[in-house]
Parts: sequence; C-alpha cells; structure tokens
Amino acid sequence: MKAFAELLRPGGELAGFFHLDDNERGPPFGITKERLGELFSGFELREDQAVPESQSIAVFKGREVWQVWRRRL
Repeated sequence: MKAFAELLRPGGELAGFFHLDDNERGPPFGITKERLGELFSGFELREDQAVPESQSIAVFKGREVWQVWRRRL
C-alpha cells in the first residue's frame, strides 16, 4: 500500500471492493478488516458498506464490502 500512498496526493482517495475472509486457502483470496487497517495505516477509512448479497456473485456473498480510504494529510 506504500505505492498507493506515493501515488495519491495527501487527501486523495482510494476506493474499491474488498473480499473479507480470513481463509488463507484460495482463490479467491480474502483479507480481514484488521489486516486492511494495517495495510492502509497511512489512510483514514471514510466509507465502509456491505455489498448487498443480491449484488454479489456467489463466492463473495456476505463477505464483500465497498470501502473508501483517504490518504492522511
């Protein structure tokens, strides 16, 4: 995530879908919320919304989130 911090200006935002899962066997490979927080330590979580199951494909149902991270000033 250091590369994201180098590419984004202070206050810039990174947004995306994340697959939350602590299962180390994949694919698909997931990540825990705690690990995301560690990786984005130079960022502030601005938005964290669960993706409705009706809008996810089966493999991600109930474990997909939309997040927006803002680079700290």
